[in-house]
Amino acid sequence: MMKKIVLITIILLSMSDGVHAQGAARYLIFEDIGDYKLSPGFELMGKLVGREPVAIQEGDEASGYYKACAIKYSENVISPPLSVEVRIYQNSQWLQHQLEERYRDAENMHATLDANIQIRIINGNNLFFYGVGGENTYTWISGKNTVVDIFFPGYSSMKPEPLDVVKAYLAKYPSTIILKDAELKSKAHNDAWIKSEMEHRLWLGNRWMGQVQLGRADGQEALMDIVEHMMFFLDYREKFFGSRELTEKELLLSYRKQENGATLIKNKLAEYGNWLEEHKDAELRYNAAVPAGNKSPGK
Repeated sequence: MMKKIVLITIILLSMSDGVHAQGAARYLIFEDIGDYKLSPGFELMGKLVGREPVAIQEGDEASGYYKACAIKYSENVISPPLSVEVRIYQNSQWLQHQLEERYRDAENMHATLDANIQIRIINGNNLFFYGVGGENTYTWISGKNTVVDIFFPGYSSMKPEPLDVVKAYLAKYPSTIILKDAELKSKAHNDAWIKSEMEHRLWLGNRWMGQVQLGRADGQEALMDIVEHMMFFLDYREKFFGSRELTEKELLLSYRKQENGATLIKNKLAEYGNWLEEHKDAELRYNAAVPAGNKSPGK
């Protein structure tokens, strides 16, 4: 999970140039913070990269775009640099939901939290904290649409946390997270997150369907993406509501190849949305038995 964050930051920094650095200036702290100095860069394949902070745009038409700004700070020449990334999102509707998804067990369909995640309070601010073997990640939302990620690749559990950097960015971007640690780890919150994820998958499917109907997305490719989100919805319905979904999944796959496939899939999205609304207060069955061999075809 943490490797993904590091990779994103390295890619961003390796793309830097003066224009991008100027675009990032308003979002990042362009000065030393305590013992941490602005990183002079690092050598990669014989070339010095990452000398300047950057700002790039990522995302898509359906879920929305965001601007990502990244910077590195080094405590000394032998320590791994600390990475900070600030993202400003166009669509903030699912921001905290997606942020939490990072820290949920992907091997278990994100149905449970990683054991190493917690909500910490630093200078009165609630933030997600992930720590393993000296490597720490601090993540929070500021305002409605800004996410701050600070990754500390500590190579020793004895190394002090980079709290000066965390506090400096909290001062610039105060956290608007109100979730408490006990609430995060409660069954009620877990149930709510799972149902929210089912809704989120249908929302993404409908957003992509809108792009198809407007001619802004490749029809066949977008339909594949939509069906994938619907498959995930059905996986959840199967796992937590005990239903048999093999026939439904085969039906969805067949729709992609039909001439009126987009209409059939759109109707199914509406059907699933109505079903979810009817079951929004239903108790989840964590021990629901899934029939043997009843896995998603084509996945």
